[in-house]
Amino acid sequence: VPHYQRVYSEKAFDLFDWNEQVQYLRIKSFSNARENANQARAFANQLEKQLKASHLVIDLRGNTGGAQRVSQPFYKILKRYQKKGKIWVLTNYNTVSNAEQFTLKLRGLKGTTLLGMTTNGQLSYGKNRANTKTLPSSYFIFKYTDMDFSRFLEYEELGVKPDIWLDPDTDWKEQALKIINK
Repeated sequence: VPHYQRVYSEKAFDLFDWNEQVQYLRIKSFSNARENANQARAFANQLEKQLKASHLVIDLRGNTGGAQRVSQPFYKILKRYQKKGKIWVLTNYNTVSNAEQFTLKLRGLKGTTLLGMTTNGQLSYGKNRANTKTLPSSYFIFKYTDMDFSRFLEYEELGVKPDIWLDPDTDWKEQALKIINK
C-alpha cells in the first residue's frame, strides 16, 4: 500500500497515542448508513474525554464523506479541543464530499494545519434521493442533485489543498511527527 493510502488503524473510528504529545484519530466515513451512523455516534460520545494530548492528528484519508449529521458531532468536539491543542488533518485524493467539507471547517479552527495531498474536489453537490432520468437516447442517465453546497464551488473539481504537502513515497506518520515536533 502506498504511503499516502496507508492508514494506521483498520477500524472505522479509532483513537490512540502516537506518543505522549500526539494522539491519532481515524475517521473512516461519515456515512449515514444506520450501522456507521450508530457507531460514529457512540464513538463521538466517548471521544471528548479521551482527548488528552497537545497535538491531534485526524486521518481523513479514504473518507468518502456522508452526512453532515454524522460529521457535525465530531466538529463540535474538535472545536472545543482546539482551545487546548493543535489539530493536524491528513487528507489525500480519496478524501471526498462531506469529508472535504469537514476538512474546510477544521481549517477554519485556530491551530489547524492540513497535511498530505489535495482532496478529490466533489463537495458542492449531493443527493438524498435517487432521482434519475434516462435520456431519450437511452445512452445516458441524468442524476438530479437535491442538495446545494454552492458555497464550496471554488473547490469543486480542484479539491482542498493541504497547508503542507507530504511526500507520497515516504511514511506519512514519520513526516507528520517531524513537522509536529518542529
